[in-house]
Amino acid sequence: MINQKLSILFIIITITSSFTLSQTIYIKGTIQHTRWKEFNATLWTFHVHPKTEIYDPSSEIFTTFNERISAITMQDQKKIQSLPVKIASKFPNLKIYEAYNCSVMEVAKENFEKLVHLRAIDLQYNELIAVPETAFADQINLVFLNLAHNKILRIYEKAFENLKSLRMLYLGWNQIEILPKNLLRNMPNLRKIGLTSNNLKRISNEHFQGNNRLTYIWLNENKIEVIEDEKIFDSTKESLKSVDMELNRCINKIYSSNELGSLSKDIKRNCKKR
Repeated sequence: MINQKLSILFIIITITSSFTLSQTIYIKGTIQHTRWKEFNATLWTFHVHPKTEIYDPSSEIFTTFNERISAITMQDQKKIQSLPVKIASKFPNLKIYEAYNCSVMEVAKENFEKLVHLRAIDLQYNELIAVPETAFADQINLVFLNLAHNKILRIYEKAFENLKSLRMLYLGWNQIEILPKNLLRNMPNLRKIGLTSNNLKRISNEHFQGNNRLTYIWLNENKIEVIEDEKIFDSTKESLKSVDMELNRCINKIYSSNELGSLSKDIKRNCKKR
């Protein structure tokens, strides 16, 4: 819920074009007091205006509010193909970064560099095709990362290496075929992992080793036919509440916490090991 609209903000942001040429643009937007249900908090939010035009950035509003702004949001802006770089110099205290339903094609470390207070990144419904190793390197306090509804084919093994505070990771509705075995290894606080509607054919118990706090796993609507070990979820069985395996090649069921024994039997009976 938006409680109060304060003013128009004029800001300079440096972006990198598809030709790797740096250019400076002026982006118009509004500062609003916005309620974020996910974090039970009301934050000053900078809403980027749908049209990017040239404006005079000499405004007291900019110098007054930039350090107070805790969230930035861009929605339904199909002209945005790349995220701004060095944004920490303008909004050093960002906690929430949202670029929803735009046309973002790639993410890089420079997009989030020095944004050490970030708690949530939401990049749903974009055009991402890969997640490189360094993109989220600075995000030691991140708890929520949503990359669902993109075109991701590849996730590099160390893409999430430093996300030790992460609790929710959503990668559903992409085109992921191979999940690196160590991808989730350094996420001791991970509670939810969403991989719905990808092209996964194989999973291993190594995928979830070290994730002792996992409560929900969504693997439904994939092409899974190979599960290397029927005890794949044993390391997380104390915390698991649900494993969704519906609409796969060898299993088609949602398993609650008291059905994990049945899941192991179904894996052994119906799935290939190699």
